[in-house]
Amino acid sequence: MKEASLKTYPEREKFWAMKLIRAVSKTCAAQDVGPTGALLLTVIATTEDAAGYRRAVTYYDAQLSPLVGVSQKTLSLARQKCVEHGWLCYEPGGKARPGRYWTKIPDVFTGIDDAPSDEGDETPKPMPRQFDVENAAQREDERGAIAAQREDGDVESASDGNRKGAPFLPIPIPIPNKEIPPKPPADEISEAAREFSIQWNQTPGVVQCRAVTPKRSKAFETRIRDPAWDWRVALAKFPLPCSIGNESWKPDIDWFLRPDSVLGVIEGKYDWRKSNGTSQPKDPFERSIDALSKFASSDEGGVFEGDGPPLRLEADRELF
Repeated sequence: MKEASLKTYPEREKFWAMKLIRAVSKTCAAQDVGPTGALLLTVIATTEDAAGYRRAVTYYDAQLSPLVGVSQKTLSLARQKCVEHGWLCYEPGGKARPGRYWTKIPDVFTGIDDAPSDEGDETPKPMPRQFDVENAAQREDERGAIAAQREDGDVESASDGNRKGAPFLPIPIPIPNKEIPPKPPADEISEAAREFSIQWNQTPGVVQCRAVTPKRSKAFETRIRDPAWDWRVALAKFPLPCSIGNESWKPDIDWFLRPDSVLGVIEGKYDWRKSNGTSQPKDPFERSIDALSKFASSDEGGVFEGDGPPLRLEADRELF
């Protein structure tokens, strides 16, 4: 079937917009053009209907992008996909000329029935092809060839739009079975939050909590759903060694309710002291470099055994 000229708006039958939207749904077109592309086709088709199918739809990108709910860049990508997959005719505009749009059904889907796609028992009805005088003879030849192939058993008759039976049902993409932790009951959360706030204010070395704000309540409700968030074990390690003698920082409840704070306390991330001259421990790479430097500068040679595999160095030999 020949492509329609972008300058010629095709003849439309009644309720074309509804037929187009049903075809987009039944053929799972959103898997090809994306959700934004499917919404774009819906906006264009319904606007064609509002215009009485007398002309192409005209939009500037700045007008169309809010209707679809995306940026102009995202609109351009979705529009390109719709054109590439044969669902949309688009003629770009200019500074003082809006772009021209109209929808169409790809040739590969023109024979699909227009029956409901639910579990009802209605008999499918064929979807009428778009009126095209120039290609009428060609379609007759195509139908004759398909009928001959069916007589020979080469083509399944289930694709016939006039065949009675179950309607076309799209095959959905399987969704991964992701387990979501159950949400504790509201009474249990309130009791746990009350216990937590009391225990926090009784903990040494922290900034006292004067009010449980909605933001803090929401953060606590989120954290308590995580089995690894054991706030009782973390509070038992207070006062934190790193805050002892440190006048510049003292843990507050907002810091404690952050995603990684409790686990860091339990794992010993804050078990360092500033008052006795030591600072936050270096990472393993820095510690290894320090140890190797001391070993290489000593009068002894041999094998250095650290966190990694044994390393043999000779005395008075440069590392780098």
